Amino acid sequence: MQDQNVKLAAVKALNNALEFASRNFEVDTERDYIMQVICEACSQGTEEVKEYAYQCLSRIAEVIDIYFLRWTMSSEFAPQLYYVRLP
Repeated sequence: MQDQNVKLAAVKALNNALEFASRNFEVDTERDYIMQVICEACSQGTEEVKEYAYQCLSRIAEVIDIYFLRWTMSSEFAPQLYYVRLP
């Protein structure tokens, strides 16, 4: 359960700090890693972790839209998005 609490805290923190993380989205490898972790959180863990991960994914698309668009167009998109499933 402690692992789930850490995941929840991490997703909440990223969600609240997206404006500050925008530079990380400019670097492909950093953006890809962040998106991979968020996508995995959308399907793994407690319902609360999944809920906040979906909120974070939505917020990334809203706040950092150009980098989200680049990510969806990249070759890395399909494997990472595989983890995102509707409940």
